[in-house]
Amino acid sequence: MFSSRSKEVAYQDYFNELLLSLKGSIDAISKEQGWNENEIVRIIFHVFKPMKDLEVEVVARLIEQFPQFEIKFSFVSFGEHHPYLIFDLDQNGISSQFSKSAKGKYTPARGTNLMLEPGVCILQLKGPADVKSGLQAFSGPLVIRIHQKSTFIDPTYIVQQVYRLTNISYKTFKPSQLPVTLLYASLITEQLNKLSLFPDGIPYLLNL
Repeated sequence: MFSSRSKEVAYQDYFNELLLSLKGSIDAISKEQGWNENEIVRIIFHVFKPMKDLEVEVVARLIEQFPQFEIKFSFVSFGEHHPYLIFDLDQNGISSQFSKSAKGKYTPARGTNLMLEPGVCILQLKGPADVKSGLQAFSGPLVIRIHQKSTFIDPTYIVQQVYRLTNISYKTFKPSQLPVTLLYASLITEQLNKLSLFPDGIPYLLNL
């Protein structure tokens, strides 16, 4: 599962490549996990920006190829730049070993969340204990949006899953501001952009 990757293709070929890549992944996982006929399966896609309807249609076509399973899917997008903040007026801050002033004043506890409207939630991922010092700027929440054409739309399940995935990292013991699904995708993309300066070396490096 971890070594699966789609080929780099021109935009007009992107959706066909996406369909092939997803089908290959489901084929492999269903065999490895021993999915039974009529088993309920949830596939949740994490993306940086809202999915286009065309991309949703590609996944709907994919699901049609697996009539033996009851597959539900959800497209979840994330936003770090927005006008929303959450305050806890009862939070007076906690002592800091790096400064004399308290840190995290008015900062809500990590995991605090609020539904703005159906399918849209804000989730606080940095609480008072995660703030380094009283001089650090106030941390805003992450906006989580569920695409309206998703067939699995349980916000409680999805937000809890996102929260758990921000606690997984091979880089640090501290929680991150993004779920690992997006954090590592971002890091891989950054490295691939650097490797693109050496096109002859990319296939070799990626297959190590």
